[in-house]
Amino acid sequence: MAKLIRSGLNAPFTMTAVPQESGSCGLLGFGTAGNDKHSVQFEGSVAYQLSRRAVIGGEYRTKPDNLAIARENDWWDLFAAYALTRNLTVTAAYVDLGSIATFDKQRGGFLSAQLAF
Repeated sequence: MAKLIRSGLNAPFTMTAVPQESGSCGLLGFGTAGNDKHSVQFEGSVAYQLSRRAVIGGEYRTKPDNLAIARENDWWDLFAAYALTRNLTVTAAYVDLGSIATFDKQRGGFLSAQLAF
């Protein structure tokens, strides 16, 4: 279930509650040998429109700790986007995915440009 809420402050935000039993969002299977029950996980995002061209924001997602081989961390990011023209946008972000499977400290920067017609 997802809900977009307009606050009237140029800061829309979303909240979602999802029952799931997956490991690493389903990439490593569903459930475990000792636990095949669903748990409710939450996701949310908020953005603030600085101008007609610029937006900043962040997202957060909780994750169940279902993996027997490793722990799972919640995911979060902070982002900024700018529309250079009507057809070209640039987005920069810092993303922290925590531990994925047996790989710790999965975090880093992200830069993207999108051209649309």
